[in-house]
Amino acid sequence: MSTKGIGTEDSAIGYFKFKGATRDDEAEDPLLIEMRQTKNLASHSNGTGTSFVADAATSSSSVSTTSSTPTSLNAAGAPTSSNESTSAAIISCFAYTFCSITMVLTNKALASQYDADIDFLVIAFQSLCAVLLVLSCDTLGFIQHGSAKFDPSVALQWLPVNLFFVSMLSTGFLSLRYLNVPMVTIFKNLTNVGIMWGEWSLYGAHVSLGAILACAIMILGAVLAAANDITFSGIGYFWMLSNCVCCAGYVLYMKHATKTVRLPKFAMVFYNNLLSLPILLAGAAVRGEYTTFLWSEDLHTAAYVSLSLYAGLVGFALNLATLWCVSNNSATTYSVVGAMNKIPLAVVGWLLFRTPITQKALIFLSLSMCGGFLYTYTKLREANQAAGLPR
Repeated sequence: MSTKGIGTEDSAIGYFKFKGATRDDEAEDPLLIEMRQTKNLASHSNGTGTSFVADAATSSSSVSTTSSTPTSLNAAGAPTSSNESTSAAIISCFAYTFCSITMVLTNKALASQYDADIDFLVIAFQSLCAVLLVLSCDTLGFIQHGSAKFDPSVALQWLPVNLFFVSMLSTGFLSLRYLNVPMVTIFKNLTNVGIMWGEWSLYGAHVSLGAILACAIMILGAVLAAANDITFSGIGYFWMLSNCVCCAGYVLYMKHATKTVRLPKFAMVFYNNLLSLPILLAGAAVRGEYTTFLWSEDLHTAAYVSLSLYAGLVGFALNLATLWCVSNNSATTYSVVGAMNKIPLAVVGWLLFRTPITQKALIFLSLSMCGGFLYTYTKLREANQAAGLPR
């Protein structure tokens, strides 16, 4: 699915936006793949009221490119009225935005508001929640049957992807420990630079002048914002840049992996999180996080346990909201919502955690964000041209 810049909602559930194509012939722009999948999502229904979940797993089948707006279906599988369709589209956008923003803010609270360094254990708990929720949904028939079936041979093939996945989550969580939310939000856009360079160097993808200009603006704004960050943390920016590299690597390798390993979307979630558990638990043991957890009284409170459970649930809900949003909106709407939700995320993060920001830093943050909007617009134009749709 599409590379929404790699948004900022790092969760142990995984990036649905980057799960990529599952067909051998779709080594192309992720946004174009998203547009095709969007149409395909709307063309099926299993009559259970949760078709947007089940059908996402089969969205790799060929689809027509004659329409850019999906047809919404009701629970019975019949086309909805215009009012119902509009309401579903609006509500799904709000649900996606809410889950996206909440995921970042919750992880920020877990990473920075408690005086205990148990990052690997926190991520492992979220991964465990994801595995249990996928198993539950598979048992209840809410997702494609067999999504939670473990196959050792598939797990072995998927392991390289999982290593990128674990490094992406770990570095993202560590960056939230040291950096404020607005800075993390802006620097996430730099992942697009790595993806663009990787697609050009590894897959021979064409890079337009508009995309290069957008990336230059994002980089300039981010660097100048960091230079004017009065809470500057060298280790924080190290983890942030490492996260950008890991995220880009995850997306680029995923494009290769999905040509040989064909998995439904929720099966990817299942394998990513299941395979992450032994790695994260081993890392927690090496870092002495078990002892830290046992001796930190703040972590034994109802507030901390509730926040951790909420993070696990909202991470899974983010995947459902993403699929719901994609199935009820065009790819253009989905991409724009993904880009625009960075504004309320930065503002709410600034206010909620009382982040001190200078006027210069605010200006440069805005500049980098504009670069992100320009990048989204450029990629949408390119995807429309490739799909033969109106610009």
